[in-house]
Amino acid sequence: MLTTLVFENKAIHVYPHETLLDALRRNGFDIAAECGKKNRCGSCRIRLLSGNYICNGKILSVPEDSPVEMNSCALKMLSNGKAEYPKKKTTESFSEIRQDFSFEIPADFPVSLVFDLGTTNVEAALIENGRIVRSTLLNQQTRFGDNVIERIAFAVDSANRKMLNQALIEETCLPLIRELTSCPEKINQVIVSGNTAMTHFFFNEDSSLLGQTPFQPEKLSFRGTARSTGLTNLLPETPVTAIHCLGGFIGGDVTAGLLDTGFSEKKDNCLYMDIGTNCEMFLNVNGKYYALSAAAGPAFERGNQRADDLSAIRHISFEQNQWRTIPETQQSNGFCGTALVDLLAEGRRHGFLDSFAKWLKTPELPDIQRCSNAVLSELVAAKAAIQSGLQVLLKHSGINEKDINSVYLAGNFAENLNISNAVLIGLLPDLPEEKFVRLGNAALAGTISCAVCGKWISETEHIQKNTVLINPAEEPDYMRLFTMAMNI
Repeated sequence: MLTTLVFENKAIHVYPHETLLDALRRNGFDIAAECGKKNRCGSCRIRLLSGNYICNGKILSVPEDSPVEMNSCALKMLSNGKAEYPKKKTTESFSEIRQDFSFEIPADFPVSLVFDLGTTNVEAALIENGRIVRSTLLNQQTRFGDNVIERIAFAVDSANRKMLNQALIEETCLPLIRELTSCPEKINQVIVSGNTAMTHFFFNEDSSLLGQTPFQPEKLSFRGTARSTGLTNLLPETPVTAIHCLGGFIGGDVTAGLLDTGFSEKKDNCLYMDIGTNCEMFLNVNGKYYALSAAAGPAFERGNQRADDLSAIRHISFEQNQWRTIPETQQSNGFCGTALVDLLAEGRRHGFLDSFAKWLKTPELPDIQRCSNAVLSELVAAKAAIQSGLQVLLKHSGINEKDINSVYLAGNFAENLNISNAVLIGLLPDLPEEKFVRLGNAALAGTISCAVCGKWISETEHIQKNTVLINPAEEPDYMRLFTMAMNI
């Protein structure tokens, strides 16, 4: 039976077993599929506005108030629906990304491109005519490992390293550039930030030392050109520069975030945390810096779906003897990491979970099968890595948790996090909620400010000179702290 898809206000017929990509192409829409219809590159991504679909064998229902972006090569239709091209994230000024940013970008500022090289998602921003246009794409390296440890091990072989580089450059960065601009030759400079491993992968540098004690690479600073980095849709000699990494597991994304917050100028005990597959922590105690990276793994992102999936459950609470979710829907793609944090907290608060996150009794919970003991145990282990890492950081600095005056939370995960629930389970330090400051994507904001200001090199040198890098694995007390932190 034929179904009808209204795409960009044009009605097209879709045959049974035909993918939306094939149907759109058959009806004259020029949609790329650079990975050969293998659901990898995101170049055929569309925005579903309504309808029922099949994606990888699972039924996906899209209500009209919760659009979802998906790759059209992986979609088949079950009912009539509507869709459109993905929406670009456009901002009139930088202040809409970071509201306390103190200046605007001049309209005549040279066209610039920045990348925030996340382990899971890569975000790009084009600076043009005093405005910023942004877009995000799943990092196509994820098929080689969902965390940097797996990718570092995979990249020991030079052929594998090349595959990682191609997945990042050709399948992720180039499609992002094509989405952001039809005139890439106008771009004057490219600035990138990412953890140390991601920066190595971007520049196709040997990352093997990151997998060996003392986990310190030969290079922490990277420069190149569009030609040398493989950004083939730019002019060949366009300069490409990476924000300086501070150490093996404290990368340029943290540096950018620190620069964005003016962290080096603060004198009161303050903590910077970027929670992701790794949780980078940076503590400023009277101008002396202590840095540590805790290997949290993909628990806050895996199975919990992409943070930009509007149909995924972002928050959950137990009120008046029933579970309530945000969004309130019976159809979802599962729980975001923020909802799993809520679930741990609410489960402990109401006696559904024991101190090791094992179900004591199974309440009626939407998609409870997605929250098995294994999923929750993985989350508790990630929480324990962060909690014990912070204790190591505090021990080296000589202060206590209560001595911290402010905590800056970077990243999209923290942007949607219920602070009180995160404190309850031990993910965040036990401090009043008013001491926490959400930064959003501080790495992207800092990279943009570096592209615009150009004064970041001297500030980076100051931070690096005054930073003590700590490796939790070398701490004799770490495993005891980690074991204790496995309780919620």
